[in-house]
Amino acid sequence: FEKDYSEKLKKDGINKKKRKDYATAPFRTQCYDAVALIALAIEKAGPGFLKMSSREQGKAIAKNMRSIANPPGRMIRYNEFPKAFQALKAGKDVNYQGVSGPITLDKNGDIREAAIVIWHVKDGKTLTVWTVDVKQ
Repeated sequence: FEKDYSEKLKKDGINKKKRKDYATAPFRTQCYDAVALIALAIEKAGPGFLKMSSREQGKAIAKNMRSIANPPGRMIRYNEFPKAFQALKAGKDVNYQGVSGPITLDKNGDIREAAIVIWHVKDGKTLTVWTVDVKQ
């Protein structure tokens, strides 16, 4: 798999260092989305966030996660952070749509929907074998 994946990246013009980074960084889209959700939750907490204790900060982030990930609210894609920060500063709700797909959290903060895609990489081409939509 690693060889075929590396060949696909090479074919796509990705340099050797980046190919190595990609091969060693699984779940990078989910990591990106996690950091984005935390940043937006901090913004929603407001300017007093930095004056809070670390325990209070954790609670503020947890409290705000669902409200910035779930409907209702202005749909914000992963590349629209200025719009998201403007909306939050204006007291409006946002509904973050991640790089990894839509993010909707249940009352416990668990993902309620996702897509699991099984790929097969062969001869530098990525083929989708199976897609499973997961909803609670």
